[in-house]
Amino acid sequence: MKHWSKIQETAGNGFALNLFFLIYNTLHLKYIFLILRPIMFFYYCFSPAQRSVSAAFFKHIARYNPAVKPSPKTVYRHFYSFSLSLVERIAAWKQDIKVSDLIIKNREVYQEIITNLKQKKGCFFLCSHLGNIDLLRALAIQENKDGVHNTKVNIIIDTTMSPKFNAFMRSIQQQFDINLINSRTIGIETAVLLQQKLDDGEIVVVAGDRTPSEHSQRIVPVSFLGDTIALPYGAFLLPVILKAPLYYFFALRENDAFVPKYDFFLYKSSAIMAKKKKDETIRALMHEYIELLERKVLEYPLQWYNFFDIWETGKAFADKKNLTETTNQVKGE
Repeated sequence: MKHWSKIQETAGNGFALNLFFLIYNTLHLKYIFLILRPIMFFYYCFSPAQRSVSAAFFKHIARYNPAVKPSPKTVYRHFYSFSLSLVERIAAWKQDIKVSDLIIKNREVYQEIITNLKQKKGCFFLCSHLGNIDLLRALAIQENKDGVHNTKVNIIIDTTMSPKFNAFMRSIQQQFDINLINSRTIGIETAVLLQQKLDDGEIVVVAGDRTPSEHSQRIVPVSFLGDTIALPYGAFLLPVILKAPLYYFFALRENDAFVPKYDFFLYKSSAIMAKKKKDETIRALMHEYIELLERKVLEYPLQWYNFFDIWETGKAFADKKNLTETTNQVKGE
């Protein structure tokens, strides 16, 4: 099984992205949902690898929820849900989805984040490929009596992957303050830069559910939905060494109605505040993260958009010698 970084993302080619953008700019949102069905049926038919990964994912879900069947119908619904997320990404970056469109589930944490940002206190967000992380822009752009407060967002990703997608998103984000930081170049200098950005009141975001493309980087095996996957050590090291509050974030579509509502979940990490040694804190963070992610995935399985066999990757990486000093399970010890 190829590592995710070696696989081209089907929806990341130029034609597909421009097609979605054209549809979005041409049709009303409720009609977009209708036209996406035949488009995604095409991708469903000609994406055997992604169909296989989706079916494997729903087999894991079925262990905990027998009502979910890893059937072709479920897999197609998964593809369709993913197409909605692409449209929503465009909507988020064009500011067509605002805070008023979101159902804030953790109002106290939300108010704390907004207060921090308005006071120029940076925030670190550990996210995942569940739901639509681009709706984080709703936090970064706040309207008040003094005008619009636009907080700069720094996203740590492997910029060498999906270059067409990254270029496309930059083309519609030009009016926004966003900075992509290559995860392959993370080092001491980058950590100093990120700390400066946090000190300046900016947002730093990193996904915790994909292993690094460079095999020399450290990973840690954990249990997820009953089997082993690998988590990137560096993604959990950064919030430990950087001085800023850490939050987990999920924006999840409540339904696939013509005018969907979005459940907006924000959680503040308690593990990061505990006074422990570095490795103990990282272990606690991973436990906290994977437990929360697993719970949300079971609640919103159709919005899991990591179309790579994470369990196969976990098994492959478990045989490598570049694991951390322990191969004990972070969860279920």
